[in-house]
Amino acid sequence: MDARTMETAARNGTGRGGLKAFAAFLCAALTAFGCGAERQETTDDPIDALIESFSMDRFRGEEKRWNLKGKQAEIRGKNRVVVHQPQLTLYEEGKTVCVVTGDTGNLDKNSHDMKIHGNVRAVSNDGEMFSDQLLWNEEDGTLISPGDVELRRGDSTVWAKSMVSEPNLSKVELLNATFQLRAKDEKIEPYLLEPTDP
Repeated sequence: MDARTMETAARNGTGRGGLKAFAAFLCAALTAFGCGAERQETTDDPIDALIESFSMDRFRGEEKRWNLKGKQAEIRGKNRVVVHQPQLTLYEEGKTVCVVTGDTGNLDKNSHDMKIHGNVRAVSNDGEMFSDQLLWNEEDGTLISPGDVELRRGDSTVWAKSMVSEPNLSKVELLNATFQLRAKDEKIEPYLLEPTDP
């Protein structure tokens, strides 16, 4: 964890153990997901510190990468933070590109990967996404939904069994997708078909 991240968390942390305000679970979950297996999340780690009105910024160099806020955070063990009512704001070039909310979040202190689950909603300029869980992969900057997902843009809707997306939801890979598209929501130019000479 770099000095700037630690300074931001220390500045924003309140309650017991304010300086310990960092992170959770996802690196192992992403590894397991990549291998086709799901890791069971353990909740039996004791709570080392409790932080009210949790907020943490993550920087890559001088550029702000994300901000994670929550009503409350539990520091559990050396590598895990459980955040209640999380709001994850993702940035690109200093501008907000996506805001993710859910019931509970897990942050891994070492990898800075996250898992947000329960009534997950992600909103960007390119639409909104709904799922039961959403993973943030810090290393490659992608959002992953390993389960059922619904994407909406205007009156168009896409349902799929899983999703991998850029943070702004503009480029999305879907598995087993079903579509309900409305022409007014899509920016597709018609193909001009010209006869070809034999």
